[in-house]
Amino acid sequence: MLQIRRYQPQDNKVIRELNDAGRAQMNLGDGLLDLPHIDDDFDDIEGVYLKNGDFIVGLENDEIVAMGAFKQRTPECAEFKRLRIRPDCQRKGYGEAIMRKLMELAAEMGYTEAFLDTLTTNTRAQRLFEKCGFAKSGRGRIGHFDLFYYTRKLNKRGN
Repeated sequence: MLQIRRYQPQDNKVIRELNDAGRAQMNLGDGLLDLPHIDDDFDDIEGVYLKNGDFIVGLENDEIVAMGAFKQRTPECAEFKRLRIRPDCQRKGYGEAIMRKLMELAAEMGYTEAFLDTLTTNTRAQRLFEKCGFAKSGRGRIGHFDLFYYTRKLNKRGN
């Protein structure tokens, strides 16, 4: 059973490792490393996420195996970021649990819309986002990576 709690500063090393494991699984090569400041948010979780958003971790047997965050994109829209599930813990519903908790927290903070992006090649994430009620709303790029943009409305219960 996944237990979800708010990020704590002592989690930083583990969430960086979880982020790296997620990237390795996507076979991105070194392309993201060419993008300056791609991971700067890990140096200031409190300032980037906790001021107008949240950063949560999921624990299985007291170990962090999942994470997700959101920050303010506009006063009405939360931008979801950093959804990662440890590879050996995938396909257990943890991604959906983190997403639903993020939607609930964002709605509680008054956000009425959520935005996120994912690589066009990341079909597993796309299926998860669509299962959680997100719809494709556009395309973009970061460096030489193609992205899909997704949005959804939030209600007071986050669903």
